[in-house]
Amino acid sequence: MPDDSPKTSNRLTVYFDGACPVCSREVEIYNRADRACAIQWHDVSVNGGDLCQDGVSQDDALARMHARLPDGRLVTGVQAFIAVWERIPGFRMFALIARWAPVRWILERGYDWYAPRRTRLTAHLAHRRT
Repeated sequence: MPDDSPKTSNRLTVYFDGACPVCSREVEIYNRADRACAIQWHDVSVNGGDLCQDGVSQDDALARMHARLPDGRLVTGVQAFIAVWERIPGFRMFALIARWAPVRWILERGYDWYAPRRTRLTAHLAHRRT
C-alpha cells in the first residue's frame, strides 16, 4: 500500500490558517477549482501537522502560508501561492506571471506587509460592514 503522507504524496500539501477568514475563503475558492484533487489542505490553526519536523512552529505556520512540494521541499509565502496556482486550471496564468522576477519581488513585498496584518485588517473590514 503506498504511503500517502505529505512527504511522499504526489499532491501538493498546503498549510494555511483556517482561523483567518480571508485565508479560509481563498482556500474554498482554490478547493472548488481543484478538480484533479492536486492539493491537500491542512489547517494549521488546529495543529501544525508535520511542519515541526522541519523546525516550523505552529506560530510560524500561522504567520505565513507554507506548502510542501511533492518532492518534499517546503516553500512559503509567494512561492507557496505559485505552487498552488500552477496546479489549478484557471490560475496557471497567475503562476506564470508571478514567476517573472520583478512581479515576484512586488508580490513578496506585498505578502510580507499583508501577512502579519491580515487578522487586524479583516477584523477592521468586518467591523466597518456592521
